[in-house]
Amino acid sequence: SENTYSVDVSTLDGTLQTSKIIRMRSSDPSLILYETSPLSGTLYERSLLGTTQMNDSEMTIKVEPYSFNTKNVSYKWGLNNEIPSAEQSTNQITIRQPSGTGESLLKITASSPLQSAQKSIKIEYGSRAFSF
Repeated sequence: SENTYSVDVSTLDGTLQTSKIIRMRSSDPSLILYETSPLSGTLYERSLLGTTQMNDSEMTIKVEPYSFNTKNVSYKWGLNNEIPSAEQSTNQITIRQPSGTGESLLKITASSPLQSAQKSIKIEYGSRAFSF
């Protein structure tokens, strides 16, 4: 859909005035996931897409909502189709690496009163042997 915004500006005495109309297309809300490092903060230069490798014993992931029509956004995390035992209603979660080798599916849903968006990534952990 398209939104129209207009601005009218004038001097206090009304001798000078101007107006401008701007039309902007709105986009669907989306979520982007980033890793957060204790030393570097949120690593905005590299978003987490598709599959990511977990190299440390734990990993903190932050979600940033884009194109929501409000700042009042709530979050619901899931790991392997289960809701974590600790209440996770913030925009970041810390996950710990289980023993062995494998992968987990991390899912996040962000909701506002009129909109929602969902994102999921696969997290691989443990040492894996790769071949060409």
